[in-house]
Amino acid sequence: MRLANDGCAQAHRPLPTSRIKDWANWRDEVFGFTFEPVVFVYDRSKVPSEDVPDSHEALVDLLRRNPLRYHGRIGTYDIEASGVGYLLAFNDSRQAPTTYGRLIESVSRAAPVIRCCNNEVLGELSSGGVRIAYNVLGSYAYAAARLDPDLGIVVPRDYTLILSRGAMIPKTAANPALGQRFLDYLLSERGRTVAREKSFFFAEGKPMPPGVDGPDDLMASGVGRPIRIGPSLLAAQDDIQRRHFIGDWKRLIRNDVKR
Repeated sequence: MRLANDGCAQAHRPLPTSRIKDWANWRDEVFGFTFEPVVFVYDRSKVPSEDVPDSHEALVDLLRRNPLRYHGRIGTYDIEASGVGYLLAFNDSRQAPTTYGRLIESVSRAAPVIRCCNNEVLGELSSGGVRIAYNVLGSYAYAAARLDPDLGIVVPRDYTLILSRGAMIPKTAANPALGQRFLDYLLSERGRTVAREKSFFFAEGKPMPPGVDGPDDLMASGVGRPIRIGPSLLAAQDDIQRRHFIGDWKRLIRNDVKR
């Protein structure tokens, strides 16, 4: 988005069959081509069924009811080190400010395990270091769950952030026609199907992958909240706003953090 905003992208009109959503298209320059819900992941062998949270509020309640059971056993991003972690936390705070504040307070008391990226957080789950991880990209979570049957995935039912990876054709592209063809493929039904089956596993309007707990149609149910591709992404990266947001997070989350 920053590159496009600075005039470094060339416009491309997608094929009519692409059916791209407004929230995933900025000025026909940046296109979102994946549909990745942000999920909770838990260790089935250590989290009893009655403890599995199905919403952000339920996670807050769980940590207040069972502080000792999950002390040092909650995993999430280090939003200072992770760009995706910061983006998700920032959008959580805008989507549900009160819930976000209560969640961060509850997680901070649980001495969370913070890691830089999806795979490290999921690795802590598989190794037994944590029992529940939140704000994990569904694509990474489902790939890990296919390899480890002890991993369960919950799509939050109060709201679920949706991330879409972006693509653009640079103005300096050596072969822009080839870039246009590939972009059309990414946005086509065939391209989306291949991407879903091989790498990303979730898609708008499609049922949840097998074994995932959540509403079958995130958008129709009103639960899905896409992170819109547009200037708001630049606002989230404003230097002063970013420093203040991360500073507030550090004062809370790192008081009793487990590394």
